[in-house]
Amino acid sequence: MTSEAADDRTEQAGGVLERHFGLAAAGTNLRTEVLAGSTTFLTMAYIILVNPAILGQAGMPIAAVAAATCLAAGIASILMGMFANMPLALAPGMGLNAYFSFTVVQAMGVPWPVALGCVFVSGVAFLVLTVAGIRQMIIAAIPQYLFAAVAGGIGLFIAFIGLRNAGIVVSNPATSVALGDLRAPGAVLALIGLVLVAALSAWRVKGAILIAILATTGLGWAMGIVQFAPSLMISARSRRPLSSSTLAACSVSRGTGLRCSRSCSCSSSSICSTISAPWSASRGVRG
Repeated sequence: MTSEAADDRTEQAGGVLERHFGLAAAGTNLRTEVLAGSTTFLTMAYIILVNPAILGQAGMPIAAVAAATCLAAGIASILMGMFANMPLALAPGMGLNAYFSFTVVQAMGVPWPVALGCVFVSGVAFLVLTVAGIRQMIIAAIPQYLFAAVAGGIGLFIAFIGLRNAGIVVSNPATSVALGDLRAPGAVLALIGLVLVAALSAWRVKGAILIAILATTGLGWAMGIVQFAPSLMISARSRRPLSSSTLAACSVSRGTGLRCSRSCSCSSSSICSTISAPWSASRGVRG
């Protein structure tokens, strides 16, 4: 009876989703959508760590930025599906956050609350352009090949970030970019993941990216490369903005992730470990 009741609930849920989204008309089904949604979430979940890490270097409270990142991505994606019925997931984009943190706040010296005010003003301006129909006219005037070039450029930018975080490529004063230590555990794990994704995709395995992500994560845990410490991520002390002394006490070291010097206090160590997570969740914090 329990199994039959569960099957009935599944069918009812599928019927509700079918009526709202028209899955059959779109040539898909509930199982495919669940698999695709899970894969999409795992492939874009890096922003949950990377966005707070980048904006945290501008002095913004890391825990608050992480919460805002999750809320913005979740609400925007739900609205896109419920009202636009489009299979698109939305989240804060890479590039603008780096421009905000490194250029506007750190290089130009604009306080981050003032910079956020500028972001709000630009959002209002885009909203007005959209409502007035001007935004659509601008998009229609952009050549299709330029759209493709922008998409390719963003993809290469994200790929470069992944290669750098994995240690496959590193900074070099002579050539700007050089090949990293491919024998390092992080680089080896990343290469295994890339090969697994490519192989499963070539074999046309359904859910190839999802399977590769889960397999690589499991392998990292088994090898002791990947560690998860949620207590550091949600520490109350880490909610405070980064002070100049904390930023001075923390430095990025090639191959070891973010390392805290002995001058870091306990709260600074939590902040440093939070920032280091997207670069190397496995390399930990050294005090």
